[in-house]
Amino acid sequence: MANIVDLQSMGCTRYASAAAENNAQVTTTQSILYGFDGSNTDTSNAVFIQVFDSKTAPAANSVPIINIAVPARGSSTTIANGNFGYSCSTSFGEKFVNGIFIAASSTDGTYTAISTGKTLFHVQYAHEDASGNL
Repeated sequence: MANIVDLQSMGCTRYASAAAENNAQVTTTQSILYGFDGSNTDTSNAVFIQVFDSKTAPAANSVPIINIAVPARGSSTTIANGNFGYSCSTSFGEKFVNGIFIAASSTDGTYTAISTGKTLFHVQYAHEDASGNL
């Protein structure tokens, strides 16, 4: 397993959604999360952006490490509605032992999968490879 200081010193990598989606497996190894942002493109429904320390999709009702409420996308005059962002509380980031999985959920505080791809994610992180190397 990579030394946490080595992970931090390597700088960050970015994951960006290629199209609207409901969730993303960002990493499957020990990682440092620096932050994320994105948007909920659904004009009718709010979502909860949730982040899990997991190398697989969370089971229904799993409790996330991070949970952010995001309103539905507004009209063109209120386009900022639906945007979200999160920065780790320190410049060192947050350690995830198993990997980083980010998802949009329809419920607050526990994971409930959403059936239509309406979310865009941009995640900043550092991680080791499957062999434990940087």
